[in-house]
Amino acid sequence: MGYQVEFDTSPAYELLASLNLYLFDKGLNGMKNRWTQQMNSAFRKMVGPHLTGAKQGLAAEALAILIWQCPNKEDIRAFLRWFESSNVGELYERLNPYVRNLSRLIPSLSEWHPRAALWLNAWYEHYFHKLESDWVASLQQHLVAKTNEWATGEQSEFVESVLRGIYVESVPKLKTVLLIPGFHYAPANLRMDFRDMMLFVYSMSNGMLHPQAQVAADVSRMTKALSDEARLAILSNLSGEPCRFTDIAHRTGLPKSTLHNHLIHLRDAGFVRVHAHLNKTDRYSLRHRAFEELDETLGRFQAQLSC
Repeated sequence: MGYQVEFDTSPAYELLASLNLYLFDKGLNGMKNRWTQQMNSAFRKMVGPHLTGAKQGLAAEALAILIWQCPNKEDIRAFLRWFESSNVGELYERLNPYVRNLSRLIPSLSEWHPRAALWLNAWYEHYFHKLESDWVASLQQHLVAKTNEWATGEQSEFVESVLRGIYVESVPKLKTVLLIPGFHYAPANLRMDFRDMMLFVYSMSNGMLHPQAQVAADVSRMTKALSDEARLAILSNLSGEPCRFTDIAHRTGLPKSTLHNHLIHLRDAGFVRVHAHLNKTDRYSLRHRAFEELDETLGRFQAQLSC
């Protein structure tokens, strides 16, 4: 029996995802979008003093689990009030069944709790509350569409389509795959592994456009992915058996950060599949079907030009 697929939504997830991206921005240059462009040097000088210690102590995995369990998470302020009012015993009871090595991740819950509350409140006040709220309405439309797709599709293939190239392998320990739509990490995904659950915050930006605009966006994404010789070399190295990240880095000679960004875009364009294993090293393979999809997409774009 396979894992259970579950969708969840809350602006608190996006609050956490955007803060996590700001703090751990190794892939930021590969994820240029309207949100990340605001995280420039001037912004960092302004917000940095309010987040002292957050990079070392945020424990995003723990916060994500708490958002998931929060009884009122439709509003960020409601989540923050609930989190601040929770006692250490309650936090432990909610976290320990899911978070591996909790004591290593958070050595002292009593010290972490007020600091995490301060960091989340500071990020909300200095950044997140200024965002446009149009995406909240889009969120519900997106979930209705995905729920309808899920009802008619095969589970693993459906999850891969949502995550744009991440194939979640079914293993005995994996019970739940939690899918959370967001914006900041486009075109990447924010992934967290727990004891028996995998959580993904994925980009819902694709598929929200007018059909004609979507075809143009698909052509741009796929052709850009193939316009770099390094990416073509990566694809050549994936033509055989699935490879580990370190194997691809060794074969191509690319720095790990550069290879990571290239793989993000190749996956988002549909040319690379990530075989995701719970708490284990992932492997990468070539999606041969992608080249047929490129021909089909170019054909649709050409048809639009003839209209």
